Amino acid sequence: MFRFESTLVWSVCAVLATTAGAQGSLSLASGDNQTATRVGTNSQGGEALYAPLSVLVKDATGKPLAGVPVVFSQGVKPAAMACQFDPSGDASSTAISDATGLATLRKMSNAAGAYSARIYYADGQCQIVATLGTSTVTFHLNAAAPSITIASGDNQTATRLGTNSVGGEAIFAPLSVLVTDAAGKPLAGVPVVFSQGVKPAAMACQFDPSGDASSTAISDAAGLATLRKMSNAAGAYSARIYYADGQCQILATLGTSTVTFHLNATTK
Repeated sequence: MFRFESTLVWSVCAVLATTAGAQGSLSLASGDNQTATRVGTNSQGGEALYAPLSVLVKDATGKPLAGVPVVFSQGVKPAAMACQFDPSGDASSTAISDATGLATLRKMSNAAGAYSARIYYADGQCQIVATLGTSTVTFHLNAAAPSITIASGDNQTATRLGTNSVGGEAIFAPLSVLVTDAAGKPLAGVPVVFSQGVKPAAMACQFDPSGDASSTAISDAAGLATLRKMSNAAGAYSARIYYADGQCQILATLGTSTVTFHLNATTK
């Protein structure tokens, strides 16, 4: 009787060991701690895209396991953030390990190819958790807004001349900001909004031919977004000030990043 129980216990242990080995365990392969900048107009404030995320599936002896389903799901993130990693929008996505034991999340795609996830609506960190049984691996995807710095055109002073407006008008050279990503790399195709800041009540400060209170400029291949929609016989310029002397501030805004230009108008 004792020998029968011993054999039974050994058999049960063997089954459990085999099951654990077949299930496998996970370890990080690639894709953790990525940082990307939210750009573009597909979502408000832009969206950040991330390279594929991979985990290695191994058995109890450390041998890679193929054909094993690994579930990727959303972990901790800011409440305002959207973090999508499956085209269907599901809260989880399954990847099957390949012949080398790698299970890779890369179901999202665009013209540039497949990617793992997109983050939009807010900056911060989204965690994506890969799970196989009791084994988990957490990936950390960081989203940052692009930033802007003044490139040229600040602190100009011009004299009000001519008869187009009472007392003349002052004309100012173009205003430029440099748009960069989280790594300091120039970004092209990013819209920057220029708007009016503080000015004297009697002053008129126009920087868009339509007379709108704001004007948008798109950054070029060098990352420069330039306000120069006004024009005359001499060429394009940023703004004209008339009716009063003093300083008009023009704000350039991109997400939560703002810089201020100071245009000073004087009379002879």
